[in-house]
Amino acid sequence: MYHRKIIFLDVDGVLSPFGERAFVPRCMNELQRIVKDTGADIVLSSTWRTSPYTLKAVNEKLASVSLRPCVDCTPQLDGFGAGDTRVMEILDWLKHSTNIRAWIAIDDMNLAWKHEETMRDHFIHTKSHEGLTSDKADEAIAMLTKA
Repeated sequence: MYHRKIIFLDVDGVLSPFGERAFVPRCMNELQRIVKDTGADIVLSSTWRTSPYTLKAVNEKLASVSLRPCVDCTPQLDGFGAGDTRVMEILDWLKHSTNIRAWIAIDDMNLAWKHEETMRDHFIHTKSHEGLTSDKADEAIAMLTKA
């Protein structure tokens, strides 16, 4: 039975728009809305996953808006270009996971650029200077609930 919904989450350019302080409240509130409306778990795909300090900071910010901590992080793979690496890390995580009903990736990096077929219906592309907006949150909810 497939029942889990997953959000692969980037931080910079999603929760922390460039030029603003880290973890902008309006972006955090939109993430909270997505999780509350869909019941999705968060898997951190951001470079923030590479340090215990930054991973702890993400989980503390999630807790500050009453969200559970990240359930996992994508693996760190080498040998690809930046966008390719993120997609390969997401696909590797999915390959080793079970019971996934629906998944999305929220990122300011264009993950669909070379992976349009794979990322179609799974990718929310934020603008790095805006972060997660209500329109993008609506798209995410629609993608996660149509499955």
